[in-house]
Amino acid sequence: MPWCAPAALSPLPSIKSQNNMRIDLPYQQLLPETGLQIGFGFLTGFVAGYAGKKLIKLLAILLGLLFLTLQVLAAGGFITVNWSYIQQTSESLYSEVERSRQLWWQILTDQLPFVAPFGVGFWVGFRKG
Repeated sequence: MPWCAPAALSPLPSIKSQNNMRIDLPYQQLLPETGLQIGFGFLTGFVAGYAGKKLIKLLAILLGLLFLTLQVLAAGGFITVNWSYIQQTSESLYSEVERSRQLWWQILTDQLPFVAPFGVGFWVGFRKG
């Protein structure tokens, strides 16, 4: 028979027995889905953060190689680079990326049961990636 305590003394989740005593229940029995939802939120956040950082690293490498290629071709006299146009284009691209980043974050966190585990998982995944 499970341990019984008066309702005022028991901090654990419980149900009332026939003699009006509280029967303490483990949290796993009361909230089995909550643990799964928190775990799923953390896991999806971790994967999104890890993949996001890998993608950012790949984009940085590709942009670096593009810049290096442009510099070598310009130094060799093969091309003339219009740097003012590149600056204007990159500024508009940056504002578009900033806007889409906010949209993606909203999409990723909108339907998740708990945003906090997703955010923590994203942070951990981004740090590990």
